[in-house]
Amino acid sequence: PFQPLNPDSDEITEANQRTCGRVFREVWSSDNTNGFPMPRGCYYRTVGTTREFFVVFEPYNGLRSDTQYQVVMNGAVMPGVTMDDEIAHVFTMTDVFNLPYDVAEIGRGNLSPHRPIKEEPTEDGLDRFLQPGGLKIVGGINE
Repeated sequence: PFQPLNPDSDEITEANQRTCGRVFREVWSSDNTNGFPMPRGCYYRTVGTTREFFVVFEPYNGLRSDTQYQVVMNGAVMPGVTMDDEIAHVFTMTDVFNLPYDVAEIGRGNLSPHRPIKEEPTEDGLDRFLQPGGLKIVGGINE
């Protein structure tokens, strides 16, 4: 299970593949030959009310240009969140050791308008996908 306080892997020097498996449910790449690059490790930390998740790749084994990548994580939407709120920021870095503030790309994520938020609570208090059409699969390979 996900632990908000993570003293064993909350710094880059503590990044490990076990943490990748705990944080990310699934990864996907449009690169049919090489797939998603194998991370050296992952780490995460909580800063105030924000969670930061990091994936560290070995040199020359990171994300490629002209390639789509997707990661799946579990999360919870807090009350008051709207479709206009940015709920995720993705920063692609070049060299976190020698150039720790050098950002190659920035992505911002909002809730998908294709997956409406269910306003009324369920009997067990857990959120559910709306039916029909509450989940949309994008990308992938039809083989």
